[in-house]
Amino acid sequence: VKSPTIVRVLFSKVVNPRVDDLVVLGAGTAALNPFTTTAAATPQPERARFTVVTTATTTALKTAALTASVRLTDGAVTFTDAAGRTILAETPGGHVMTPATVQGEHTFHVQQRWQGNDGESLYGLGQRQEGKLDLKGYDLDLWQRNMVVDIPFLVSSRGYGILWDNTSPGKF
Repeated sequence: VKSPTIVRVLFSKVVNPRVDDLVVLGAGTAALNPFTTTAAATPQPERARFTVVTTATTTALKTAALTASVRLTDGAVTFTDAAGRTILAETPGGHVMTPATVQGEHTFHVQQRWQGNDGESLYGLGQRQEGKLDLKGYDLDLWQRNMVVDIPFLVSSRGYGILWDNTSPGKF
């Protein structure tokens, strides 16, 4: 949990995966910006408060603004706002990790699918040449190449964003 509105969800086949820290800079965090000269005694941001509630069917991490729920039967993730309205939910069977060997290294092919929302537009994913602003409904390859700079961050017209924290080539 990075803030009441920023939660990192990790899906892994390994019980204790190696992960890097996720650094978030935004309004009110100028003192944390490494490109800004600040005094040596910089106040640290307050840790986000959250609770974890487990029932027979789900485990939910709740902040003041957001709930991230994981269904225990299949691991499906749903994000809801403080009023319980769905922000984003995985489709049934929406995440898959298939064992693979790539250049002699044992790894996984990863797939994740989310339910679309009517009237929603999706923006981002870097510098592209297709001439499309709203990317919803398009099939795009996500890998660096001449004149295409992929940034795996997607912003919705509904006010949420997704960082696909995966360095492998992918599809949207």
